[in-house]
Amino acid sequence: MYCKIHAVAVCLGCVPSLHRTCSGVIPLDKAAENTKHSTALADLEDTLTRTLQNLEQIINDRESAMKNFEDQKQTIKNTINDTQARILKTLDDLEHKLLLELDTKYGNCKSEVNKLLIGMNNSKRDLCCLREQTAQLKSFASDVQFFLERVRSMK
Repeated sequence: MYCKIHAVAVCLGCVPSLHRTCSGVIPLDKAAENTKHSTALADLEDTLTRTLQNLEQIINDRESAMKNFEDQKQTIKNTINDTQARILKTLDDLEHKLLLELDTKYGNCKSEVNKLLIGMNNSKRDLCCLREQTAQLKSFASDVQFFLERVRSMK
């Protein structure tokens, strides 16, 4: 049995107690007639079909978007790697240039210091020779000779 007023299926025991005043209690077979061919069922089927199609389209769009995300990620990674390589090359070139400049300046400074050392060593040798000559002069020469030699070396 089916109560049209309450829109529920009811058993024979419930009809006299709960639905005795309901005028729309009919056999369940009669209530189910033509339900397979009703417009409500057809509308439901159409709605479900359209919903499934829409859902498929959304799934395809999201899968396509995911692929685009992966492609964009790879493109960005490649850009980062290329930028890093260019930066490292620039740093390597700069390092090479600075090291060449350092070697040049080091060579120039070393050459100047060597010239200075040679001059100082020559001066040291000359001074040692003069000191030795002075010591010899002092021991062999008279005071007058020593004085004259001193005056001559001042000129």
